[in-house]
Amino acid sequence: MIEREEIGMTGTFVRGLQVVVATKGRERQFWVAVTPRIKAVAVVQRRLEDGWKASLTDQKITLRQAHKLKLRLNGACRWDPDQPSG
Repeated sequence: MIEREEIGMTGTFVRGLQVVVATKGRERQFWVAVTPRIKAVAVVQRRLEDGWKASLTDQKITLRQAHKLKLRLNGACRWDPDQPSG
């Protein structure tokens, strides 16, 4: 379940979304998983090509950023945290 968590300087953060970073050498991708924290890495790892390694982060995503993603329960999608959320 996706819920509002807290209001910060950049907007309302969302509870229930996990931010995962995938790395391969010096390359890096961010993913958002709509899963419990314990399942997030496995869900993202299944979507990655060979050679990529997924790790859970403590990063949060704002409600505005979440609305721009095509999120599904128990799924994951790529996310660019540097993309403007306006």
